[in-house]
Amino acid sequence: MAKRILILIDGFSAGGAEKHAALLACHLKKSGGYDVSVFAITDHQKSDVLIELLKGDGILIGSIPFKFYYGHLRRGVELIRFAMRVRSMKPDLIMSYTIRPNTAAGAIWKLTGAKGFIWNQVDRGFGFTKNHRDKILMWALRNTPLFISNSVNGLESLNNYFQKAKKTRIIKWGVELKRAAHDRSYWRTELKIPKDAKTGIMVGNLTSFKDQITLVKAWVRLHSDENLDKPYLILAGYHGDTYQEISRAVNESGLADFIKMPGSVADISGLIRASDLCVFSSLSEGLPAGITECMAAGLPVVATDIQGNKEALGDDYPFLVKPGDPAAFADSIKTLLLDDQLSESIGENNKSRCEKEFSQVESFKKYENAIKSLLG
Repeated sequence: MAKRILILIDGFSAGGAEKHAALLACHLKKSGGYDVSVFAITDHQKSDVLIELLKGDGILIGSIPFKFYYGHLRRGVELIRFAMRVRSMKPDLIMSYTIRPNTAAGAIWKLTGAKGFIWNQVDRGFGFTKNHRDKILMWALRNTPLFISNSVNGLESLNNYFQKAKKTRIIKWGVELKRAAHDRSYWRTELKIPKDAKTGIMVGNLTSFKDQITLVKAWVRLHSDENLDKPYLILAGYHGDTYQEISRAVNESGLADFIKMPGSVADISGLIRASDLCVFSSLSEGLPAGITECMAAGLPVVATDIQGNKEALGDDYPFLVKPGDPAAFADSIKTLLLDDQLSESIGENNKSRCEKEFSQVESFKKYENAIKSLLG
Protein backbone atom coordinates (compact mmCIF):
# COMPACT_ATOMS: atom_id res chain seq x y z
CA MET A 1 0.00 0.00 0.00
CA ALA A 2 1.30 3.42 -0.98
CA LYS A 3 2.61 5.61 1.84
CA ARG A 4 0.78 8.93 2.18
CA ILE A 5 3.07 11.97 2.16
CA LEU A 6 1.69 15.44 2.86
CA ILE A 7 3.88 18.36 1.80
CA LEU A 8 3.01 21.73 3.35
CA ILE A 9 4.02 25.05 1.79
CA ASP A 10 3.17 28.66 2.58
CA GLY A 11 1.33 29.38 -0.67
CA PHE A 12 1.25 28.30 -4.30
CA SER A 13 3.75 30.90 -5.48
CA ALA A 14 6.59 29.85 -7.74
CA GLY A 15 9.36 30.65 -5.27
CA GLY A 16 12.41 28.43 -4.89
CA ALA A 17 11.05 26.50 -1.89
CA GLU A 18 7.65 25.98 -3.49
CA LYS A 19 9.18 24.86 -6.80
CA HIS A 20 11.40 22.35 -5.02
CA ALA A 21 8.44 21.02 -3.04
CA ALA A 22 6.48 20.58 -6.28
CA LEU A 23 9.33 18.88 -8.14
CA LEU A 24 9.99 16.52 -5.23
CA ALA A 25 6.26 15.73 -4.98
CA CYS A 26 6.13 14.88 -8.68
CA HIS A 27 9.24 12.71 -8.41
CA LEU A 28 7.88 10.76 -5.43
CA LYS A 29 4.54 10.29 -7.18
CA LYS A 30 6.20 8.95 -10.34
CA SER A 31 8.59 6.70 -8.43
CA GLY A 32 5.69 4.65 -7.10
CA GLY A 33 5.00 3.64 -3.53
CA TYR A 34 3.92 7.12 -2.48
CA ASP A 35 0.58 8.91 -2.53
CA VAL A 36 1.59 12.57 -2.42
CA SER A 37 -0.42 15.71 -1.77
CA VAL A 38 0.69 19.35 -1.54
CA PHE A 39 -1.29 21.78 0.60
CA ALA A 40 -0.75 25.46 1.38
CA ILE A 41 -1.46 27.19 4.70
CA THR A 42 -2.56 30.38 2.90
CA ASP A 43 -4.71 31.09 -0.15
CA HIS A 44 -2.63 34.00 -1.45
CA GLN A 45 0.26 34.06 -3.93
CA LYS A 46 -1.25 31.57 -6.35
CA SER A 47 0.87 30.65 -9.36
CA ASP A 48 -0.81 28.93 -12.28
CA VAL A 49 2.61 27.60 -13.27
CA LEU A 50 3.07 25.69 -10.02
CA ILE A 51 -0.53 24.50 -9.86
CA GLU A 52 -0.48 23.21 -13.43
CA LEU A 53 2.78 21.35 -12.78
CA LEU A 54 1.29 19.54 -9.78
CA LYS A 55 -2.07 18.82 -11.38
CA GLY A 56 -0.35 17.55 -14.50
CA ASP A 57 1.30 14.80 -12.48
CA GLY A 58 -1.86 13.93 -10.56
CA ILE A 59 -0.83 15.50 -7.26
CA LEU A 60 -3.71 16.38 -4.95
CA ILE A 61 -3.52 20.07 -3.99
CA GLY A 62 -5.49 22.26 -1.62
CA SER A 63 -5.21 24.50 1.42
CA ILE A 64 -5.37 24.05 5.18
CA PRO A 65 -5.46 27.62 6.52
CA PHE A 66 -3.41 28.47 9.59
CA LYS A 67 -3.57 31.97 11.10
CA PHE A 68 0.06 32.46 12.05
CA TYR A 69 0.05 35.96 13.55
CA TYR A 70 -2.48 35.62 16.35
CA GLY A 71 -1.50 35.63 20.04
CA HIS A 72 -0.45 32.40 21.75
CA LEU A 73 -3.92 31.44 23.03
CA ARG A 74 -5.68 32.00 19.72
CA ARG A 75 -2.87 30.30 17.84
CA GLY A 76 -3.22 27.33 20.18
CA VAL A 77 -6.85 26.96 19.13
CA GLU A 78 -5.84 27.39 15.48
CA LEU A 79 -3.19 24.70 15.88
CA ILE A 80 -5.70 22.20 17.23
CA ARG A 81 -7.99 22.87 14.27
CA PHE A 82 -5.04 22.60 11.94
CA ALA A 83 -4.00 19.29 13.52
CA MET A 84 -7.49 17.83 13.11
CA ARG A 85 -7.58 18.81 9.43
CA VAL A 86 -4.22 17.22 8.83
CA ARG A 87 -5.18 14.11 10.83
CA SER A 88 -8.24 13.62 8.63
CA MET A 89 -5.88 13.19 5.67
CA LYS A 90 -4.18 10.25 7.41
CA PRO A 91 -0.60 11.09 6.40
CA ASP A 92 2.22 8.63 7.06
CA LEU A 93 4.77 11.44 6.73
CA ILE A 94 4.60 15.24 6.76
CA MET A 95 7.18 17.51 5.12
CA SER A 96 7.15 21.31 5.21
CA TYR A 97 8.99 24.29 3.74
CA THR A 98 9.62 27.81 5.13
CA ILE A 99 8.99 29.20 8.59
CA ARG A 100 5.19 29.25 8.89
CA PRO A 101 4.47 25.73 7.58
CA ASN A 102 7.52 24.43 9.48
CA THR A 103 6.26 25.93 12.73
CA ALA A 104 2.67 24.76 12.30
CA ALA A 105 3.59 21.23 11.21
CA GLY A 106 6.39 20.83 13.73
CA ALA A 107 4.05 21.76 16.57
CA ILE A 108 1.26 19.31 15.71
CA TRP A 109 2.57 16.43 13.64
CA LYS A 110 2.50 13.98 16.57
CA LEU A 111 -1.24 14.59 16.90
CA THR A 112 -1.94 13.59 13.29
CA GLY A 113 -1.04 9.91 13.37
CA ALA A 114 1.95 10.49 11.11
CA LYS A 115 5.06 8.38 11.70
CA GLY A 116 7.46 11.20 10.99
CA PHE A 117 8.02 14.81 10.04
CA ILE A 118 10.74 16.60 8.02
CA TRP A 119 11.45 20.31 8.53
CA ASN A 120 13.05 21.79 5.39
CA GLN A 121 15.32 24.71 6.30
CA VAL A 122 15.72 26.57 3.01
CA ASP A 123 16.77 30.09 4.03
CA ARG A 124 19.03 32.01 6.39
CA GLY A 125 16.59 31.77 9.28
CA PHE A 126 13.62 34.01 8.50
CA GLY A 127 11.52 33.99 11.66
CA PHE A 128 14.43 33.07 13.95
CA THR A 129 14.35 36.19 16.14
CA LYS A 130 16.85 36.17 18.99
CA ASN A 131 15.13 38.81 21.09
CA HIS A 132 11.72 37.14 20.97
CA ARG A 133 11.72 33.35 21.17
CA ASP A 134 8.24 32.37 20.11
CA LYS A 135 6.94 29.57 22.33
CA ILE A 136 5.15 27.71 19.55
CA LEU A 137 8.19 27.95 17.29
CA MET A 138 10.40 26.56 20.05
CA TRP A 139 7.92 23.75 20.69
CA ALA A 140 7.94 22.91 16.97
CA LEU A 141 11.75 22.85 16.89
CA ARG A 142 11.94 20.54 19.91
CA ASN A 143 9.37 18.19 18.33
CA THR A 144 11.09 17.86 14.95
CA PRO A 145 12.81 14.49 14.38
CA LEU A 146 14.68 15.45 11.19
CA PHE A 147 15.85 18.76 9.73
CA ILE A 148 17.00 18.97 6.12
CA SER A 149 18.74 22.06 4.80
CA ASN A 150 19.61 22.74 1.18
CA SER A 151 22.74 24.67 2.18
CA VAL A 152 25.50 24.89 4.78
CA ASN A 153 24.50 28.42 5.74
CA GLY A 154 20.86 27.38 6.17
CA LEU A 155 21.90 24.67 8.60
CA GLU A 156 24.18 27.08 10.44
CA SER A 157 21.31 29.52 10.95
CA LEU A 158 19.21 26.70 12.41
CA ASN A 159 21.97 25.53 14.73
CA ASN A 160 22.73 29.08 15.86
CA TYR A 161 19.12 29.58 16.85
CA PHE A 162 18.32 26.12 18.18
CA GLN A 163 21.38 24.23 19.33
CA LYS A 164 19.41 21.19 20.47
CA ALA A 165 18.31 20.21 16.96
CA LYS A 166 18.13 16.43 16.63
CA LYS A 167 19.09 14.78 13.34
CA THR A 168 20.17 17.18 10.61
CA ARG A 169 21.16 16.63 6.99
CA ILE A 170 22.29 18.80 4.11
CA ILE A 171 20.78 17.87 0.76
CA LYS A 172 21.71 20.37 -1.93
CA TRP A 173 18.87 20.88 -4.34
CA GLY A 174 19.59 19.37 -7.71
CA VAL A 175 19.01 21.20 -10.98
CA GLU A 176 17.66 19.78 -14.20
CA LEU A 177 16.47 22.31 -16.74
CA LYS A 178 13.56 20.93 -18.67
CA ARG A 179 13.57 21.03 -22.44
CA ALA A 180 12.55 24.53 -23.54
CA ALA A 181 8.99 24.81 -24.80
CA HIS A 182 9.95 27.80 -26.95
CA ASP A 183 13.21 28.86 -28.54
CA ARG A 184 15.20 32.06 -28.15
CA SER A 185 13.54 33.67 -31.16
CA TYR A 186 10.06 33.09 -29.71
CA TRP A 187 10.88 34.70 -26.36
CA ARG A 188 12.67 37.62 -27.96
CA THR A 189 9.60 38.28 -30.10
CA GLU A 190 7.19 37.71 -27.20
CA LEU A 191 8.99 40.22 -24.97
CA LYS A 192 9.83 42.65 -27.79
CA ILE A 193 13.58 42.28 -27.34
CA PRO A 194 15.77 42.61 -30.47
CA LYS A 195 17.38 39.29 -31.39
CA ASP A 196 20.94 40.54 -30.89
CA ALA A 197 20.39 42.77 -27.84
CA LYS A 198 22.32 41.77 -24.72
CA THR A 199 19.86 40.69 -22.05
CA GLY A 200 20.16 39.95 -18.34
CA ILE A 201 17.67 37.87 -16.39
CA MET A 202 16.82 37.51 -12.72
CA VAL A 203 14.60 34.57 -11.80
CA GLY A 204 12.99 35.34 -8.45
CA ASN A 205 9.69 36.55 -7.04
CA LEU A 206 9.38 40.33 -6.85
CA THR A 207 9.73 40.76 -3.09
CA SER A 208 11.82 42.93 -0.77
CA PHE A 209 14.24 40.07 -0.03
CA LYS A 210 15.19 39.85 -3.71
CA ASP A 211 15.88 43.60 -4.06
CA GLN A 212 15.23 43.98 -7.81
CA ILE A 213 15.19 47.75 -7.24
CA THR A 214 19.00 47.63 -7.14
CA LEU A 215 19.02 46.04 -10.60
CA VAL A 216 16.74 48.76 -11.97
CA LYS A 217 19.21 51.35 -10.67
CA ALA A 218 22.10 49.40 -12.18
CA TRP A 219 20.31 49.39 -15.54
CA VAL A 220 19.95 53.17 -15.40
CA ARG A 221 23.73 53.36 -15.04
CA LEU A 222 24.31 50.93 -17.90
CA HIS A 223 22.05 52.91 -20.20
CA SER A 224 23.94 56.10 -19.42
CA ASP A 225 27.25 54.50 -20.52
CA GLU A 226 28.10 55.59 -24.05
CA ASN A 227 30.42 52.60 -24.53
CA LEU A 228 27.57 50.09 -24.27
CA ASP A 229 24.71 49.11 -26.50
CA LYS A 230 21.58 49.45 -24.38
CA PRO A 231 20.96 46.10 -22.62
CA TYR A 232 17.59 44.61 -21.68
CA LEU A 233 16.56 43.14 -18.32
CA ILE A 234 14.02 40.40 -17.57
CA LEU A 235 12.65 40.21 -14.01
CA ALA A 236 10.87 36.84 -14.07
CA GLY A 237 8.83 35.93 -11.02
CA TYR A 238 5.58 36.26 -9.12
CA HIS A 239 4.48 39.89 -8.72
CA GLY A 240 4.88 40.14 -4.95
CA ASP A 241 5.03 42.95 -2.42
CA THR A 242 7.54 45.11 -4.31
CA TYR A 243 5.99 44.88 -7.78
CA GLN A 244 4.33 48.30 -7.60
CA GLU A 245 7.50 49.92 -6.28
CA ILE A 246 9.58 48.32 -9.04
CA SER A 247 7.05 49.35 -11.67
CA ARG A 248 7.20 52.96 -10.50
CA ALA A 249 11.00 52.91 -10.53
CA VAL A 250 11.03 51.48 -14.05
CA ASN A 251 8.58 54.08 -15.33
CA GLU A 252 10.45 56.95 -13.66
CA SER A 253 13.73 55.71 -15.14
CA GLY A 254 12.40 55.85 -18.68
CA LEU A 255 13.40 52.22 -19.23
CA ALA A 256 9.94 50.66 -19.51
CA ASP A 257 10.79 49.37 -23.01
CA PHE A 258 13.99 47.76 -21.73
CA ILE A 259 12.91 46.14 -18.43
CA LYS A 260 10.41 43.30 -18.75
CA MET A 261 8.38 41.77 -15.90
CA PRO A 262 6.53 38.76 -17.36
CA GLY A 263 5.46 37.30 -14.00
CA SER A 264 5.74 33.57 -13.28
CA VAL A 265 6.72 31.73 -16.45
CA ALA A 266 6.09 28.04 -17.11
CA ASP A 267 8.81 27.83 -19.76
CA ILE A 268 11.56 29.16 -17.52
CA SER A 269 14.12 27.01 -19.37
CA GLY A 270 13.30 28.75 -22.63
CA LEU A 271 13.36 32.19 -21.04
CA ILE A 272 16.75 31.60 -19.43
CA ARG A 273 18.17 30.32 -22.70
CA ALA A 274 16.88 33.46 -24.42
CA SER A 275 19.08 35.52 -22.08
CA ASP A 276 22.79 36.29 -22.10
CA LEU A 277 23.62 36.57 -18.41
CA CYS A 278 22.08 36.07 -14.99
CA VAL A 279 21.88 38.94 -12.50
CA PHE A 280 20.87 38.16 -8.93
CA SER A 281 20.43 40.91 -6.35
CA SER A 282 18.99 38.91 -3.44
CA LEU A 283 19.83 39.98 0.12
CA SER A 284 19.54 36.54 1.73
CA GLU A 285 19.52 32.99 0.35
CA GLY A 286 19.86 29.36 1.26
CA LEU A 287 20.88 27.79 -2.05
CA PRO A 288 19.25 29.92 -4.78
CA ALA A 289 17.52 28.04 -7.59
CA GLY A 290 17.42 31.34 -9.47
CA ILE A 291 21.20 31.07 -9.82
CA THR A 292 21.67 27.31 -10.22
CA GLU A 293 19.08 27.13 -13.01
CA CYS A 294 21.02 29.80 -14.93
CA MET A 295 24.29 27.98 -14.22
CA ALA A 296 22.77 24.83 -15.72
CA ALA A 297 22.05 26.79 -18.89
CA GLY A 298 25.66 27.95 -19.08
CA LEU A 299 25.08 31.60 -18.27
CA PRO A 300 27.62 33.87 -16.57
CA VAL A 301 26.28 35.29 -13.31
CA VAL A 302 26.64 38.57 -11.44
CA ALA A 303 25.29 38.14 -7.91
CA THR A 304 25.38 39.61 -4.43
CA ASP A 305 28.26 38.53 -2.22
CA ILE A 306 26.20 36.54 0.30
CA GLN A 307 26.79 33.06 1.65
CA GLY A 308 24.04 31.27 -0.27
CA ASN A 309 25.20 32.68 -3.60
CA LYS A 310 28.79 31.69 -2.82
CA GLU A 311 27.64 28.13 -2.09
CA ALA A 312 26.16 28.06 -5.57
CA LEU A 313 28.95 29.78 -7.47
CA GLY A 314 32.02 29.08 -5.32
CA ASP A 315 33.84 31.22 -2.76
CA ASP A 316 36.32 32.53 -5.32
CA TYR A 317 33.79 33.39 -8.02
CA PRO A 318 34.93 36.68 -9.62
CA PHE A 319 31.58 38.42 -10.11
CA LEU A 320 30.17 38.72 -6.59
CA VAL A 321 29.26 42.27 -5.56
CA LYS A 322 28.18 44.11 -2.45
CA PRO A 323 24.41 43.82 -1.77
CA GLY A 324 22.38 46.92 -2.56
CA ASP A 325 25.16 48.48 -4.67
CA PRO A 326 23.90 49.34 -8.19
CA ALA A 327 27.28 50.81 -9.21
CA ALA A 328 29.07 47.55 -8.40
CA PHE A 329 26.43 45.57 -10.30
CA ALA A 330 26.72 47.88 -13.31
CA ASP A 331 30.53 47.61 -13.37
CA SER A 332 30.55 43.80 -13.28
CA ILE A 333 27.75 43.51 -15.83
CA LYS A 334 29.58 45.91 -18.14
CA THR A 335 32.73 43.77 -17.94
CA LEU A 336 30.79 40.72 -19.13
CA LEU A 337 28.79 42.57 -21.77
CA LEU A 338 31.96 43.93 -23.38
CA ASP A 339 33.84 40.61 -23.42
CA ASP A 340 32.03 37.75 -25.14
CA GLN A 341 34.95 35.39 -24.70
CA LEU A 342 35.06 35.99 -20.94
CA SER A 343 31.29 35.59 -20.67
CA GLU A 344 31.41 32.29 -22.53
CA SER A 345 34.25 30.99 -20.37
CA ILE A 346 32.52 31.95 -17.10
CA GLY A 347 29.27 30.41 -18.34
CA GLU A 348 30.97 27.12 -19.25
CA ASN A 349 32.61 26.98 -15.82
CA ASN A 350 29.24 27.62 -14.15
CA LYS A 351 27.60 24.82 -16.14
CA SER A 352 30.39 22.39 -15.27
CA ARG A 353 30.14 23.26 -11.57
CA CYS A 354 26.37 22.84 -11.63
CA GLU A 355 26.60 19.39 -13.23
CA LYS A 356 29.14 18.32 -10.62
CA GLU A 357 27.63 19.83 -7.47
CA PHE A 358 23.88 19.93 -8.03
CA SER A 359 22.62 16.64 -9.39
CA GLN A 360 18.84 16.33 -9.22
CA VAL A 361 19.06 12.53 -9.36
CA GLU A 362 21.34 12.47 -6.31
CA SER A 363 19.21 15.04 -4.49
CA PHE A 364 16.01 13.06 -4.91
CA LYS A 365 17.76 9.81 -3.98
CA LYS A 366 18.91 11.37 -0.69
CA TYR A 367 15.38 12.60 0.03
CA GLU A 368 13.97 9.13 -0.54
CA ASN A 369 16.54 7.70 1.88
CA ALA A 370 15.57 10.30 4.47
CA ILE A 371 11.89 9.47 4.06
CA LYS A 372 12.55 5.75 4.42
CA SER A 373 14.58 6.37 7.58
CA LEU A 374 11.48 7.82 9.23
CA LEU A 375 8.89 5.44 7.80
CA GLY A 376 10.93 2.33 8.53
